[in-house]
Amino acid sequence: MAFVNKYSSIIRRSNKSIVNIYEDEKIFFNFYDENNNLIKSKTLSKNIDLSTLHFSLTKNDEIIGLYDDNSLKMIKIDKNDDITNQVVINYDSNQFKTIFPYIEKIDDEVHIFYYVYSLNSDDTLAFFHHYQKDGFWTENNIDFINNFIIDKFTIIFEKNTPIAFYLNIVDGFEEVFYSRFNKKTLKWSKPYQITNSNKNKLYLSVMKNDFFNITFLEKDDVGYRVRYLKFKDKIIKSKSITDSSLYMYPSLLEYNKTLYIMFCDNNRIYNSKSMDNCDTWSEISLDTYSLENDFCKSYFLSNYEDDKSYNCTNVFSVYKNLDILGY
Repeated sequence: MAFVNKYSSIIRRSNKSIVNIYEDEKIFFNFYDENNNLIKSKTLSKNIDLSTLHFSLTKNDEIIGLYDDNSLKMIKIDKNDDITNQVVINYDSNQFKTIFPYIEKIDDEVHIFYYVYSLNSDDTLAFFHHYQKDGFWTENNIDFINNFIIDKFTIIFEKNTPIAFYLNIVDGFEEVFYSRFNKKTLKWSKPYQITNSNKNKLYLSVMKNDFFNITFLEKDDVGYRVRYLKFKDKIIKSKSITDSSLYMYPSLLEYNKTLYIMFCDNNRIYNSKSMDNCDTWSEISLDTYSLENDFCKSYFLSNYEDDKSYNCTNVFSVYKNLDILGY
């Protein structure tokens, strides 16, 4: 069938109940019980798409969302499935626009990230972070992005402290950077450049286990290749997973000591896997279920005990459904 490029999240609480949030002209919230039976649905009638919406899950099963609606607004879905929203950051929407808002609540701390740009200029983005603790907000500009990159950053939390991975322009090419937040100084480290290949890149995705596992698309003379890096202070391994094609959304999932890289090509889902700590990778495999269903990229978040063996950036799932594909 076809790849649907719209927002989707599958969020499982500790009691195994699920909230499926997806975009289809408006935002739908489908609530399922622990046996995957649909029990109710709600909607948010806003002009929101995958570049202006994000959800996360707290350890107490509260679902927190952030979306752009001429200001940054927070959505809260409590354990009774009641939905509320409020403005958290105001800005002049006649002059500026935010994209890729991100929110994470850890205990009494809140982290908000986003790109912001001027509507009068499309050649620079500012990468902002807002941090709240004990009712006090701190604001930082992590970096300026030297060109208009429509590519989402990745936030990894290490001991409840965020690390940002993102693309920036060096000599006309996208390269991978990262920066760490220091809770003592309330400042971000100087951005560190990870790659220096002088090739254009898209769709950065990062997952942490004992290392940082990084995947993205990298341009060559024919198209784009899916690339993989193992990183810890320096690049330990670097490999092209595929030949050239028009790939989309490489994603990472680890389960039972096997790491999968999943990606979309020509309305099909493929994967390659490594079972030896990323020393070698399998041949590319087609997920035949993607031939039978419309599917989308989904964020998978879970507090359910049996899901803790999964570690992923995002997954592919049947559009408007709970079925996960790709591995």
